[in-house]
Amino acid sequence: MKNINNHKPSIRRILVLIYAIMFCLNAEVYCQIASGPGQSAIIISSMKTFDWNDGPQGWEGTNDFKLNNTFKKLTGPLDGNAWITESPYNRETYTEGAYASSQGYKSTYPGPNLLTSPWLDVSGIKGNTLYVSFSHSIATEPAWDRSWMEYTTDGKTWHHLGKLNDQKGVNWYSESVYEFAHSDDASGNIDEATLKQYGLIPDANGLPIDTWTSNGTDSPTGPLGWISVKLKIDLGDYKPEIIHSKAIRFRYVAFSDAATAVPHGGWAIDNFTIGIK
Repeated sequence: MKNINNHKPSIRRILVLIYAIMFCLNAEVYCQIASGPGQSAIIISSMKTFDWNDGPQGWEGTNDFKLNNTFKKLTGPLDGNAWITESPYNRETYTEGAYASSQGYKSTYPGPNLLTSPWLDVSGIKGNTLYVSFSHSIATEPAWDRSWMEYTTDGKTWHHLGKLNDQKGVNWYSESVYEFAHSDDASGNIDEATLKQYGLIPDANGLPIDTWTSNGTDSPTGPLGWISVKLKIDLGDYKPEIIHSKAIRFRYVAFSDAATAVPHGGWAIDNFTIGIK
């Protein structure tokens, strides 16, 4: 007699399905569960804002990125929960990467702070344009500590999103707002060794890089507080293609060499939105 128990779904798979259905029922747009590269994807047909007020919503933060709604630095929360780097000036966890041992730190740099989205399916968004936007508040060592946005369609290779003074962006790596948005090359004020060590650039040819970083000399002088950034993406703007992608993830990279990290500084992010406007 055939053992029918072998055909029963596992409890774990049932729980994952229940969670996915509950997430979609509470989403701001119509969504379903689709097949992403090894994981489920959230189907977005119009607009979706991740405000994180009810939890991570599938996002993952590494190292110092934590969800918090009571922090005091960086002018405090924008609206409920935000992702914030809690300890960017702690020498016990933040050191200057490849140079840690020569500078007497107790431990090595744990890698960049990465805030990564769940898999998204944007193939159902009508037209050949979509927008990505969010708000962030930063206070970093000017020029040395930087952040930027990336995307992947295969879960392996990450691609830079946007460019310097992007004509399709609002405050997207804009030198009129972030005067050092365009980094130095390998011989300038940037920690090439640590960027390479953690796979953020392949080699010196990966520099310069377009980013967000504080203005100032040794201490940040601005822009202080929450800044909204937005990017228009049209069909053909990026390879691999973003428009109509059935599986895509975004991540916010917050990189610090932490040789002179800013006390009570770091990065905070809120209200990531993707959709038709």
